[in-house]
This record gives sequence, C-alpha cells and structure tokens, in this order.
Amino acid sequence: MARAAFALLAGAALVTAPARAQQVGSPRTEAVRLEYRAPGGCPDERAFFELVRSRTESARFAGPDEIARTLHVSVEVGAEQTIASMRYVDAQGNEIIREVPGESCKEVVEGIALVAALAIEARVAPRASNATGRTDPSTRTAERAGETPEPAQDVARPAPERSDATASSRWDIGLELQGGTGPTPEPLLGLGAFADLRPRGARWTARLTLELSSSEAEVQGGHVEFQKLAARVDACPLLVEPSRRLALLACGGLEGGRLRGQGVQSRRIAEPREAAIPWAAALLLARAQLDLQELLVLEARGEFSAPLVRHRFVLERPTFEIHDIPPVGWGLALGIAFRLQ
Repeated sequence: MARAAFALLAGAALVTAPARAQQVGSPRTEAVRLEYRAPGGCPDERAFFELVRSRTESARFAGPDEIARTLHVSVEVGAEQTIASMRYVDAQGNEIIREVPGESCKEVVEGIALVAALAIEARVAPRASNATGRTDPSTRTAERAGETPEPAQDVARPAPERSDATASSRWDIGLELQGGTGPTPEPLLGLGAFADLRPRGARWTARLTLELSSSEAEVQGGHVEFQKLAARVDACPLLVEPSRRLALLACGGLEGGRLRGQGVQSRRIAEPREAAIPWAAALLLARAQLDLQELLVLEARGEFSAPLVRHRFVLERPTFEIHDIPPVGWGLALGIAFRLQ
C-alpha cells in the first residue's frame, strides 16, 4: 500500500509540474526511445508507454529511424518475487541500472514507469532550469512525494555515450563445440565460430556460423579420415522468452561447404586416395539461450539435417562401400558468447 500511495502522489506531481512550468516557459524536450520486454500476463508495451506518458510531458518518443537515448526495461516474474529493471546511460555517460521488486507484475511495472519518467525529467530539466532559473522538476517531484521508493537501486558504471544507431541491434559473438551424424560413418566432432544478430525490438534472430569438424572410421581393416568444412546461415523467426534471462528459439537454415575423405596407408589400403565432394544441407533446429550477466550467454542447440547432396564413399580393389550418406542426420552443440548491445 505504501508503494502504491507513493506512485499515485509522485505521478500526480509529475503531471502537474509541467503545467506550472508553462506559466514561465515550456521546458525543452528530448527524443527518447523505450525498449520494453515482459512475459504474458503483464501490462504490454502500449500500456507501459501510456504509464510513462501519464507521468511526464518533458519528452517525446522517437520515431523508428531517429537517433535517441534508449531506456531498456524488462520484467522478470519469479516464484516468490517479481522484478522490473531499467538500464540506460545518463547525461554524464554512466550506465545506470534500476530495479523495482514487488509482489505482482502490475505493481512493479507501474513502479518502473515512474522511475523511467524521473530519468527522462532528470535529463531534460537541467537544460530548462539553466534558461529560466528554475530548479530541476524531478527534484521537486521527489520532494512532493515525501520519499524515494526504497526498492529502487542505482548501480552506476562508466560507459561511453552511444547513439541509437549503435545500440539499435544486439550481437552475440561466440564459439561452440558441436557433434553430429550423417555425412560420415562415425559422428563428426568439431568447433564452430558464430555471429548472431537481433535487431532492436525484433522477435527474431539471424546467425552466421563457420565450422570445422572431423571423424575417423575403421572399415574392413582399413583406416579412413573425414573432414567437413562448412558455413551455415540460419534464422529463428519464433522466439519465446519464459523469463528475463532465458530465451527459446525455433530456427531453420542452410549450410554448405566441402566434405573430404582420405584413406590411410595400411595393409588394406596400399595406395591411399583422397576424395572431396561439395556438401549442402537444409537444417531444422532448436536453440536455448541463458543470459548470465547481460554480457555472457550460454546456449545449447539440437538439430536435424537433410542433405541436398548425397554421395557414397568406397574403397577400391576390391570395391567396398565405406559410407552412404543417409537422408537425415542429427547434431548437438554447446556454446558460449559475448553479448554486445
């Protein structure tokens, strides 16, 4: 009840403050952009925007291509507590993180909307006060409210000012250990490097992966080595976020490259030869991502592949089939990535 009363009083102060300011002269406004993520059952993005608008008139919301400061807001619903958090860069270039815990999603969203409004006012008000000799409206708002919300916490870290053009997309750059069947008699094991892009506000991702894997097999007394070098592109149109730190993705893609097989000289293979063929396959995969500290991400992937090019590897003299590439294969991977946003 105390938090709710504070929100109502502070909200009223924010609404009335611009009206008084207009008697002297309208304060300057600043273009801002809000990024909002919340699970089902919470107020949606439109409702949150309206909550912020009802608490401040000192800002206008930026258009899609306009350079503007971004406030990143997310809501995480837990078994015992719900937390709304906001991340932004202040006028001094410090990265600020504020959190509002509570018992319900509606409660914390209303609280973080007030925090967002105060952050906007704090950015705009000093410019207006320099021109008119008035004090910062956000300071007066806090004084009228009589208290500062206790759950809110500031964590400041030095960070360079970034334009919205830089912060408009999120990149994950990482490595993965992978294994799979299909192209070779025994499972391929290898390493992949990837770059993953998620545009600002999008519910999909796109990824480019370069991979190198190898396998060995014993066939009829002979030893054969295989190597696959490939590049893959996949897109994940379906993205579900059960919580603030967990994301589940359903994806499709294509990969292409080279598959090489080579015999090793032995009693069975007197004259070893090498065969290299083009490799291409369609992919259907699922990926789970766990955000550890907003900069480090762990992920797991499972996939099915359908080769678009099928070949047979054989030993000669006498002719013996080593492997006939099947119509369907599968693969698994574990990865780690740094998140740039």
